[in-house]
Amino acid sequence: QKNAIFTDVIHDVSFGYLVKRGYLAPLISKSSLIQADLSNVKITAGEYNLKQAEEIFDRDELTKAALNEIEVLAKDRKHFLFFCAGINHCYHVLDELRSRGWDADVITGETPQLERTRMLNKFKTSKTRYVLVNNAVLTTGTDLPNADCLIFLRGTQSTILYIQICGRL
Repeated sequence: QKNAIFTDVIHDVSFGYLVKRGYLAPLISKSSLIQADLSNVKITAGEYNLKQAEEIFDRDELTKAALNEIEVLAKDRKHFLFFCAGINHCYHVLDELRSRGWDADVITGETPQLERTRMLNKFKTSKTRYVLVNNAVLTTGTDLPNADCLIFLRGTQSTILYIQICGRL
């Protein structure tokens, strides 16, 4: 492109290379027994329609089933990042987590900076189980090396977004 600043790839590094060298944590993924059916959700600009996807994921029975599995599969984990399908979904997941006695907070784009800083500091320093539930906030530019469990309660068609979320570990 004329007058473009970035025109060439200087160096290309693969995800696998960075894991082998110890720059990224090796990921161990477990798929849930219960899956949301996204087959009827429209794809807009290469991504799921956000409103439709939230309607699919923000269901009480799906949230409860997911948390039941998490309590078994991740019982030894302490620092959870939940990635939800929308803001309302975040708060419904938060309500269910708290009803089960989990210490959890929600971070959204509307969370005031002071409150966000408090939650992130708590996440970084907590010695007990703590959960940050978010929607499109903790996907990029957030360094939380003590995160030891990522929970995807959302879908994506974007490989880049998926890798960015996985990079929180």
